[in-house]
Parts: sequence; structure tokens; C-alpha cells
Amino acid sequence: MSSESQVYIGIGSNLGDPFVNTINAMNLMSGLEHTKLVNNSSLYWSDPQSPVSQNIFLNSVVLLNTNLSPEHLLRELKNIEKQMGRIQSIRWGPRIIDLDILFYENLIIVTKDLVIPHPRIHKRLFSMVPLLEITPDLQHPLLNGRLSQYLDSLHAMQFVTMAYQRIQGTIREFFALTENENQRSKIYSC
Repeated sequence: MSSESQVYIGIGSNLGDPFVNTINAMNLMSGLEHTKLVNNSSLYWSDPQSPVSQNIFLNSVVLLNTNLSPEHLLRELKNIEKQMGRIQSIRWGPRIIDLDILFYENLIIVTKDLVIPHPRIHKRLFSMVPLLEITPDLQHPLLNGRLSQYLDSLHAMQFVTMAYQRIQGTIREFFALTENENQRSKIYSC
């Protein structure tokens, strides 16, 4: 691909230090060839949407500009997950990091390995809240409407709360200023 495409990536972590995992994933994504991290949401705690008993998740969404094709980007995201220690075990189980392509421009792709837009985005508050923080008027190419129209029905069924607010710049820039969890709590307190 020669022109830049806007891509939204969902990030989730509930093993180890989810904050550090999220920041590391952002840094690794921003280091991808022909890719720039343009924006990121605040970080949010959410209950697992799984029958598997596990810790709560820390979630975020980033906006990338990239020249990578959707398939190439997916391979790179899977490499980042592997590099960070993710082990594919139980479906919807706990994970050190989870990186999902939520939207890639307005493309609709359905293959064995890749479905864009993410097929459950409109049913997941933990993805929609941070995504809509970045782009409130985002249109869903398959549902023919604004993604925000699905929020009200999800608020009654799912729990999401802000963990670290995006203040100025990006969360990763503030992370560089902190040495430990106590300092992070002071900087990001909401």
C-alpha cells in the first residue's frame, strides 16, 4: 500500500502489570515500519466478557496511520503479542496483551484470519468507550450508522471505568516521566 490508512487498534491486558503491558504495546506499535501512532485514548478497567474466571482488564484504543496492508498489520500485531509473551491458550482467557484491529479505514474484510470491522465491536463497551473518546462520530461501515448509537444498550450490561485519563500528549509520554506505580497514580488520578 502506498497511501496512509487510519486504523484503530484495541488493546487489552489483565496479566502481569496491565499498565506497563499497554504502554509497551503502544511503544512497539509506534515502532512498526511505515506506521505512526497518532492518538490514544485514556485507559479503562473493564470486567472480562468471558465465561473464564479471570482478573479485570485494562483497555485502550490507539489510532495508527500506516502504509501496511491489513494482513501485514495483523502479522505485525501478532508478532508484538508473541514478543510480549502472549501464549495462545484458552479462548477469551487471561492474556498479557491482546491487540485487535477494530477498524481499518472503512474497509470490510472477511477472511479465515481477519475480520474488519471487528465483528463484536458494537457489543463491547470496553472497546467502544475508548474508541469513541478518540473519534466520537465514527461511522460503522456495516451497521450504516454511528457506533455511538449502541452505547446506551451496553451501559446496562457491562462495566467500564476510567483508570488513567489522557491529559495532554499521549499516555506513553507521561509514563516516561514516572518511575513507579505510586507516581503513576498521582499523575493519572481522575
